[in-house]
Amino acid sequence: AILVPLDARVRLTAPAVAGTPLLDKIPRGSASQGGATSMAKLESVDNEWIWSALALGKIDFLKEADLSHFNWNQQHAVHGTPLIVVLIGKLVNNRVHCCVSCNSSQRADRLQLIKLGLAQGADPHVKAPPDCKSDRYYWKLTEEDKPEQERKKTATVKVANASALTVAMKMIEEFQDAAADWKPELEFLASVMKLFAACRNVGRGPSQSLPICVGVVESWDRVLNDMNSADVVLSCNGNELKAHSLVLGNCSKVLHAMFSSSLREGSSKRINVHVDQKAMKFLLELIYTGSSSEALQDGSAEGNDDQELLLAALDQAHQWQIDHVVDMLRQALAKQLSPESFASVCEVGLRLQLPELISACRNFASGSKPVREKFDDGRHYPKPVQAMLAECFGLIKPSAEKRARRVL
Repeated sequence: AILVPLDARVRLTAPAVAGTPLLDKIPRGSASQGGATSMAKLESVDNEWIWSALALGKIDFLKEADLSHFNWNQQHAVHGTPLIVVLIGKLVNNRVHCCVSCNSSQRADRLQLIKLGLAQGADPHVKAPPDCKSDRYYWKLTEEDKPEQERKKTATVKVANASALTVAMKMIEEFQDAAADWKPELEFLASVMKLFAACRNVGRGPSQSLPICVGVVESWDRVLNDMNSADVVLSCNGNELKAHSLVLGNCSKVLHAMFSSSLREGSSKRINVHVDQKAMKFLLELIYTGSSSEALQDGSAEGNDDQELLLAALDQAHQWQIDHVVDMLRQALAKQLSPESFASVCEVGLRLQLPELISACRNFASGSKPVREKFDDGRHYPKPVQAMLAECFGLIKPSAEKRARRVL
């Protein structure tokens, strides 16, 4: 299979910096690095290698990388969007690497890249910029077909102002009507469309992140630890933490109403919470600084405790309706999904009705053999998780929403 871009002389445009990792470890008490120096360092984040890895189908380069600073819904003048570039690839030394020019193993890698992007919040409805110059046409060429190669070409697949859904669908339309045999490519694209159809990231990409001076984070950390001005007591199963009603009330409408009411919490500024002290301290760090001093682990024995910490903080942030913290925790949980954590994360996502986390769980489950084995066994997952997996694996049709009823 051969692919040739219509215009190989396109200009690369570096994507904008998406921001800093929201759950990175911030050392406490570190010397100030200076605003200008810190900002320059953050603005030098290089995302072009990520675009190249996506275009070349290098899942091994990305699945263990820290991608929290990468905006999965950004537009690129050459590559379109992160999901589109996995499909159309890129030109390297007069050869285009894409889902058409690769073998079955490489297509499987590209499918895993699609799953990774969706789990990170990529929205297949996001369109490429109108000036994107990566239109494609394809043909298959054999020794017998050489004189007829023009007849074997498909029509142009336009990328400009098109979404990943539109690009994939256009490729399917052209391949199924082409004279050559495109069966392997059509099977791949059918799998892609199935993933896109199951995605619930529409209009719900990651919260916008901005480069921020480390000194700003350290200033808010000092506010968090200023007990002289703290006027709220959080009682966590017998242990107490202090905070500031001005900060909490301005990030949560629930807490603002509580502090402003004539109820006991309003007058005493004392709130009983049903999470442990460690989880509440972690949540306060995220509220005040957007970061944490906790060194979270992946794939280790300690990682199970980290999942419980994230889930407990998510539960409380959701109860208080602190949306930006809910989004941070949702992204962290989606990134750290594993066969061991799947059940608890999926159960919380379903209970709290978080579409982005549910979508990440569906995408993870669709490619996880251990999850499928536990599902088939039928004894490992709560009923809501088991029901969701039955839909995910195509064993039952998605349940239709109940009609609203009213009393006459």
